[in-house]
Amino acid sequence: MIIFGVDPGKVTGLALWCDDCVRPETAEVEASSVGAMIRRMLDDHHWPPRSTPPGPTWFARERFVQGSRKTRQPHAQEVLGQVAVVANELGAQLVDQNPGPALKIAPNQLLRDIGWYVASRDQHANAAQRHVLLALASLVPETFASIVGI
Repeated sequence: MIIFGVDPGKVTGLALWCDDCVRPETAEVEASSVGAMIRRMLDDHHWPPRSTPPGPTWFARERFVQGSRKTRQPHAQEVLGQVAVVANELGAQLVDQNPGPALKIAPNQLLRDIGWYVASRDQHANAAQRHVLLALASLVPETFASIVGI
């Protein structure tokens, strides 16, 4: 199983978690490079496997709602489109998540405690990892519990 966390924006945070990962592989990339980086990260993990049917794959994306008072954030929209294209190619599921519950379930201290915290200026990789943990909590709660120690 693979869960990809995505924090969309001009600089996008990505986090790839798989069954045999100790911690997610993370990246922070420009919006225009997201699709290529996702494919590279998946290739590094030999996913999908060539000899067996691929296991479940989810893309847990931060939900982006375009509002009249906020900037339109064309970069976030571009990223979400690139992720949807890759997910479609893989037959993966898209899960859209609000940022609030992701931050609540995995604050920085929890990320530090489990060894997942990534020091970076804007924290996009950590936001992506929060979406991985939120997806695990809802999709595979026993795995989430074992990771966070509850």
